[in-house]
Parts: sequence; structure tokens; C-alpha cells
Amino acid sequence: MGLIERGVKKLVVDLTGVTFLSSSNLGALILLQRKANDSGVTYRIGCPSKGLRDVFEITKLDQLFPVFDSLDQALHSF
Repeated sequence: MGLIERGVKKLVVDLTGVTFLSSSNLGALILLQRKANDSGVTYRIGCPSKGLRDVFEITKLDQLFPVFDSLDQALHSF
């Protein structure tokens, strides 16, 4: 959140190495997306874990923010 408050215009959350997200973690990502959207910040998620990408698809969070197969893909999407 601090980066958004400092005025960044592009933000990528790198989930490399993350294999599990709790509901509170998902809530934090949603809150971050809302704050980014309200501030005009472009927000992406780099998520190499197929299991986590499945969670984003099942919960339809992939429709709220773009989820990419890797950090590099997320960075190059801007």
C-alpha cells in the first residue's frame, strides 16, 4: 500500500515461491487492487504456481486483476 501512496503507476505482486494463500491473503490482494484502481495504478500478479492460478480462476479473482504465469510475463504486460 505504501508504494501506491508514494505515487507508483505500475505494480506487480510477485508470488514466485508461494504455494498457498489464505483467505486473508486473498483479501489483502483484493484490498490492494481496489486501492490501486482508485489511485490509477496498473496492477498485475505474477504467479508461477498452477495451483494458485487455479485458485484465482475458481474464485474469479483473475477477472478482478490480471494473473500471469510468471513475473517476466507480468512485467512485460505493461
